[in-house]
Amino acid sequence: MPKLEDLIAQAKSEKGEGEEVIKIIGENKKHEDNVLVASYGDVKIYKVPGQDLLHYEIPVPRYLGEEKILITSLIDIATKVIETETETYKTSQQRRFAYRNKILDIINSTPELKVPPNSKEFYTDVVLKEMVGYGLIDDLIKDDNLEEIMIIGPGKPVYVFHRKYDMMTTNVVYYDDKDIKDLIDKIARNIGRRIDIQNPLLDARLPDGTRVNATIPPVSVNGSTLTLRKFREDPLTIIDLLNLKTMSLEIAAFLWLATDGFGAKPANILISGGTASGKTSTLNILSSFIPTNERVLTVEDTAELNLPLSHWIRFETRPPGMEGVGEE
Repeated sequence: MPKLEDLIAQAKSEKGEGEEVIKIIGENKKHEDNVLVASYGDVKIYKVPGQDLLHYEIPVPRYLGEEKILITSLIDIATKVIETETETYKTSQQRRFAYRNKILDIINSTPELKVPPNSKEFYTDVVLKEMVGYGLIDDLIKDDNLEEIMIIGPGKPVYVFHRKYDMMTTNVVYYDDKDIKDLIDKIARNIGRRIDIQNPLLDARLPDGTRVNATIPPVSVNGSTLTLRKFREDPLTIIDLLNLKTMSLEIAAFLWLATDGFGAKPANILISGGTASGKTSTLNILSSFIPTNERVLTVEDTAELNLPLSHWIRFETRPPGMEGVGEE
């Protein structure tokens, strides 16, 4: 393992004397005719004339020239230094806190990198998002109002599906397919999976239950893609469906009787539908009608269910190994 001094010297030589440029995407591209529809936190949602979809906007720095080299150098140094001090963190918050302190220590102890004093916190947060978070889409993932985040290739806006405003474009753009591929590889490593030319598809879930679907060339012709589907921390209930008029009182009562079966003969129920049509939500809700004295076992390709049951055993199918078996 190289010493910290050697890593600093290498980063300094790679950093060079390039032009320092940071562009904040979004604020400088707003058109005077855009109509502000909603805002919360750093998020602004606009209606853009001539566009069918609303536009979701957050402050997104784009790093060019010397700044990108500096950030890459800091990530490289921090990764190697932190790896030499293996620690176990009980929560992601503890991990973020520990990494943040270490990154800040590295910046403070490397004046050779010429990090501006008033920018140390900024660079610390950027490197932290790249190492522990999800880089450019980290703030999107933290927005509980978003159900789905879709990266559809380089040079194209990231799309999001909002709980209230449906599908929207964003001002987040990946300009290099390598950046998308690096993010996919990072997610795959963190969950113990792999994606490569032999296995160009990834279907998995994050520890918090977020569904992950990713593809890489040659399967996806226009570049790597990544879709993250988030699930509500507070699942919908039958009362929610009734209040939203998604389901009538009569149908809800019928499904209750079919699921409970008067404690004697519950019915077999098949739930089918298109992508994001509400299959998982419906099954979660119907499970609340299962009597508490029953034992429930579930088997899923990718664990998504969040059943309101105590006596519940979850199973997940195993992805194929190197020999190509394991799904049965």
